[in-house]
Amino acid sequence: MKKTNYSTNIKKILSFLLVIMMVLSSCTSGNGDAETSEVVSESDTEMFFVSSETVEDTEEITELPTEEVTELTQNTTETDTTEADTAVLVGDQSENENYKLLTQRDIRSYRYVAFEVKSIDRILSLRVPDDWSFKNIDSSSYAITRESKTIGKLSLGAVNDFDTWQTVASQETNSNGFNMTENIDKSGTGSALEFRYKYVATLKDTVITVTVDYCELSSNAASSLLRQNSFITRSDALELGTVEPNGNGPILIIGNSFISTSKIGSILSEMLTRNKKTLESKAISRGMATVATYIADTTLMNEIKQGKYSIVFVCGLYSSDEINNLEQLQKICNRSKTPLVVFPAHNESSGVITKAQRKLSGIYVLNWKDEIDELIYDGRNKWDFCVDDYYQHSTEVAGYVGAHMIYRAIYGEIPTARLGTSISQQTIVTILGDYAKTGYAKGTLYTIK
Repeated sequence: MKKTNYSTNIKKILSFLLVIMMVLSSCTSGNGDAETSEVVSESDTEMFFVSSETVEDTEEITELPTEEVTELTQNTTETDTTEADTAVLVGDQSENENYKLLTQRDIRSYRYVAFEVKSIDRILSLRVPDDWSFKNIDSSSYAITRESKTIGKLSLGAVNDFDTWQTVASQETNSNGFNMTENIDKSGTGSALEFRYKYVATLKDTVITVTVDYCELSSNAASSLLRQNSFITRSDALELGTVEPNGNGPILIIGNSFISTSKIGSILSEMLTRNKKTLESKAISRGMATVATYIADTTLMNEIKQGKYSIVFVCGLYSSDEINNLEQLQKICNRSKTPLVVFPAHNESSGVITKAQRKLSGIYVLNWKDEIDELIYDGRNKWDFCVDDYYQHSTEVAGYVGAHMIYRAIYGEIPTARLGTSISQQTIVTILGDYAKTGYAKGTLYTIK
């Protein structure tokens, strides 16, 4: 690296410091209370992006590097190394790094939102700050807002605004079948300099682009916005048509007192009738019942062997010891080719369910427990789904969720008819909102075409 005269270097350094001060003033003044912000350090930034090259310390003042731009910087071209051209390159490179010095929001609360992409029959799930809102612009795009201020955009298709925005840092990942590019872009210069995050998610020929003001995300929030999620097949996300009944016999649900308190049997019966389906349902509730309780019922087991029921949903897998009993029930169902579905109640152990899936080949789980937990995690009141008693039994709202799941799994569609006898339609809408129409439990579901 060449040495230059002392006065020339002083001028360059003072110019560089002036640009930094103007950018800090511009971004901090437009992002609310300083008490709710945090300064992103270089180590925080490295959690999201590979760090850029830095100038090595020397004993004497030396010229900033001009031989090449870092590999993450994409907005410069080959230039003759005359002194005038070198000065322009140094200025650009200095501004490219300025996002590291900006104040970003301290994000403490999150929620999930999802976008159903009609063109590929997939759902894209996003983990976003809790105070973000999505306002529909047209059929293929949404404005991202916070406190009535537009801070970004989500849209179907690529965003080609290279005339005003230039990428200064970028990395690519491949997760669960889709490619994603995470960029930091800049626009303007000097006091008008601003930065944004840009995410480009690609699945086959479908592209979804998300842009967000750089100061509106902490580095941790930025790194998890898309990285921990993926495009999900719609049928998988909604459990559509995942089990097929054998014949026209009743749907059998067996379990303990959670079946009774939730009224899932009567709710499913009304749902089937009002949606003009020919199958009927039968629910058996026995207090403190486990799988072993029903294995011991020889009359019921003989009915299953003879093919009386078109499909069997079973609750009561409370310990690893019960897995052997579940295996016996599976063999009994196999005699009549009756599908068996593990349908865990809300007080069952997820660990035991996982062990059963690992041990028993072909066993299917329709996770009633997890569906309720997702709805609660999304911000709904737990006590709308659980009775405030010793066992926290399931309520009628939880029963509606379970019936909705069973209906979707068998018929591959969302039930559309209103209910009123087994549970009030007003109760369903007030507590569950769009869930009755979408069947999607993990956050609000939007649509883009």
